Amino acid sequence: MAEKRRHTRVVHRDVVRFDAAGTTIEGFSVDLSRTGIQVEVAVPHSFDHVEMIRFALPDRESELEIPVRVARKSDHADGSGQYTLAFEFLHSADREIRLVENYIRELRERDRSSNNRRMPRVDCSVPADCGPGITDATIQNISPEGILVSADGTITVGAEIAVEFCLPGDNRPIRGRCRVAYVILGGADGFSRFGAPFQELPTVYRARIHSFIERNAATHSLRSVWSRLERNPDHGYRMDGDELRRILRTIPGIIFHLLSERDLTIYTGFAAAEETAVSIRIIPAVSSEVAPGDAVFVSFSAQGSNYCFSTLVVARGDTGDTDETVLTIRMPRRIHRSDNRSNRRTPVTSDDDISLWIHDAPNTAVPGKVLDVSRRGFLCEIAGTDAELDVFREGVSVEFRAAGPTVLFPQGRIRHIAEKQPQRSLPNDLDQRVIHVGVETGVRHGRLRKRVITAAEWETRVHGIRAGASEETPLHDARRITYRNRREQELVALENRVGMDNDSDGAEPTVVIIPPAFGKKKESPAPLALTICETFRRAGAPVVVIRFDGINRPGESHNDGAAPVRGYEMLHYRPTQGVDDITATLDYLFDTADFNPGTVILITSSMSSVDARKLLVGEKRIGGWISLMGVPAARTTLMNVLAGTDIIGNYRLNIPN
Repeated sequence: MAEKRRHTRVVHRDVVRFDAAGTTIEGFSVDLSRTGIQVEVAVPHSFDHVEMIRFALPDRESELEIPVRVARKSDHADGSGQYTLAFEFLHSADREIRLVENYIRELRERDRSSNNRRMPRVDCSVPADCGPGITDATIQNISPEGILVSADGTITVGAEIAVEFCLPGDNRPIRGRCRVAYVILGGADGFSRFGAPFQELPTVYRARIHSFIERNAATHSLRSVWSRLERNPDHGYRMDGDELRRILRTIPGIIFHLLSERDLTIYTGFAAAEETAVSIRIIPAVSSEVAPGDAVFVSFSAQGSNYCFSTLVVARGDTGDTDETVLTIRMPRRIHRSDNRSNRRTPVTSDDDISLWIHDAPNTAVPGKVLDVSRRGFLCEIAGTDAELDVFREGVSVEFRAAGPTVLFPQGRIRHIAEKQPQRSLPNDLDQRVIHVGVETGVRHGRLRKRVITAAEWETRVHGIRAGASEETPLHDARRITYRNRREQELVALENRVGMDNDSDGAEPTVVIIPPAFGKKKESPAPLALTICETFRRAGAPVVVIRFDGINRPGESHNDGAAPVRGYEMLHYRPTQGVDDITATLDYLFDTADFNPGTVILITSSMSSVDARKLLVGEKRIGGWISLMGVPAARTTLMNVLAGTDIIGNYRLNIPN
């Protein structure tokens, strides 16, 4: 059994002197605490009558003399004649013991400060040259602030050493000076380890270490995840279809909740397992749109856990007489499980009484017993008549009073209710029934607040809105247009125009082009387009606003994937496609006599701002560019994406990225 120490021990290697058998003996201390010290000696004397021990602490000129007694002793099994003695300090040396306490406290504070690192460390194995006296040095982890080194040789705390090493994949040496902060002697491999923060390290070297850490941190984290998965692949939270078949056959009456991808409706029914499929009896009948081949998502609860999986509908059968549908779904290859209770619950063995009532209705109080508790709530058992228990429903806010410190919060919300046989000695008669109530504590629903607006007040508000608008305010209807790019791929766009009636022949309107944001369609910027139209209408100036769907992007424009599944529309998108789409729109504007554009304004957002930046290098037909929350500068974009790493600046400094 591992020894439990009441006091912190620290490594302290220094000379220790004490008198035994009329002889002054020297040894080396192993570790030190406020209650004693361990010493290694190499002479076979008697140590039974040691009364005083002398040793030095760093930053003190004189040695400490502390009265001691021998607590235990042991010899080394290798026959080397080495003995390990454990001395216990006597309380008569209070002053010296306080000095030892201060020394240990300083070491712990120094260790905490050394662990307060502004930059995470990354594990590595990098050979290093640490100067004379230190051999076989290997850097085991590194940060821009310091290194942890495994080496052989004489290493002392506070020593300043010169270090030289090369990062993996980079043959340019890094040279600097560091000071040893702590030493761990004699590891399992026979080498000592020491931590050393950098004292003198040029900024360019720190930047190279910073970039090395960023490159390796994600890989190291992913490797740790996969290593854990290899040791225990899924912790029982991912199972094959055989587990579903076993659950359905051993637990009757399981309720399935089925979400149809076609009509986005959730259906509920009872399931039964077959050899290669699962049949679900659903009442009322399923929508006629759900057909074989449709994808469905299924969830159910059993044995205290939640299960979910996705699969396909194999067949459906409708029974007109009973208004029900029997759906047959394919047995899934994988099902996923999650525990209902994320917090471990502790059974309550004592009879802890509790009184539970509906929020703000103490007259509904019902006595009960607490069955188990967790950090988030408790499970209680209450008994009463139908009239008393029917008021308790899932989602209702409740208050309670417990006889003891079992529950800390006086209010909560009912998460679940189940009819049960009594587990405790509750006063129960023939007219009472027993339910188990799960309560999430510390949760209280806010009261519903409402204010009735009279008809007169409503008319006043509506009249105020109408007074600020013109009686003939147009709706700015959008017109659907199509055009093609140089590859004869069709683009679909919406056009809004103001001031372009028949009396305005020869007018040169301002044309505003709004490319789609990343992952968006042409309908998304509709509020912006209508705002621009209304602004120009009030100013009495003509304007045309065009917003389009990009090629190989969500929307109606051409896509290389035939009828792509939602979420996969951009599978064939290329980074240069956005520039081509804007160019095709400009060609359509200037080649169509219906427009006769004056000034062309480009309004971009999201990653379409990068497309605009590339286009404007050689495009002369655009008279203005507005970037809305976009990323027009490549350097700024990359710094945002890469958590602040300036790879362009590093390239200019010849720092590898």
